[in-house]
Amino acid sequence: MRVESLKGLIKKGETEQVEFKETLSEGFFRTLAALANTKGGMVLLGVGAKGNIIGVEESPQFLEDLTNRLVHKLALYPEIQPVELEGKRILAVHVDPPGYPVAYEGRYYERVGNTTRHMRSERLRSFLLRGIPWDAQTGDFAIEEIDADRVRHFVQRAIRVGRLAESVRDESPRGVLEKLELMAEGKLTNGAILLFSKNPQKRFINLCVRIGRFKTETTIVDDKWIRGSLLQQDEEALNVLKQMIRHPWTGSRGSVGLPLARAERSPRQRPHPSRVSRHRELHSREGV
Repeated sequence: MRVESLKGLIKKGETEQVEFKETLSEGFFRTLAALANTKGGMVLLGVGAKGNIIGVEESPQFLEDLTNRLVHKLALYPEIQPVELEGKRILAVHVDPPGYPVAYEGRYYERVGNTTRHMRSERLRSFLLRGIPWDAQTGDFAIEEIDADRVRHFVQRAIRVGRLAESVRDESPRGVLEKLELMAEGKLTNGAILLFSKNPQKRFINLCVRIGRFKTETTIVDDKWIRGSLLQQDEEALNVLKQMIRHPWTGSRGSVGLPLARAERSPRQRPHPSRVSRHRELHSREGV
């Protein structure tokens, strides 16, 4: 962003899509979440509420820490641009709506005029249910993020069980993703990243399965975190569960940990599978 353009934004004051923050506070993260849930926008970090230039720390470590906190707290990858004004550095942090709800500390926020407010329950329900399913929404993903070998392996299994035609075997990974409706208008969907990315946690940090074994109802003795794509998680989670069942934990006095219980669902409780879950179901049955 050019200095003159930035000066113009500061002169206009805070708006629905522009807010000033003096320091890296909780309000900074709440505002970014609200902008992401509304129309997108920019937070100018190091600028006072009246437009006075405060500045931020200029060390590379500060910028790195900020980026890491944005990823871990909001799962967002906004554009961060340092700009020098009045001999001080400020940061222009720009975020676009990601296509999915963004929470901060378990709460959802939105912009109302030039203020950040908690999203009302009716508005949140509407927001969560609107438009295209989350797994079918596209993002700013590169085709290079897709693991071509994993796509080919999936295709072989799908052909074997009659879920895909033999002709798909000769398709490129991109062509396969298009046939599976994991691309839209030339862009990868969230579902494509979940299923076939080389490193899906780079995009969705909370994508993981956690399996614990307990000595008592409150004491955990075995804690497994499983990462990777959804297809990898299915396979590894099943292996971990089998291992825990075959080798129950025994305490120092011979006490055996609580058995693994199966939660049954009635037919009415079973959710209708989404596009991603259908691909995942195929993998689970065939061991892709």
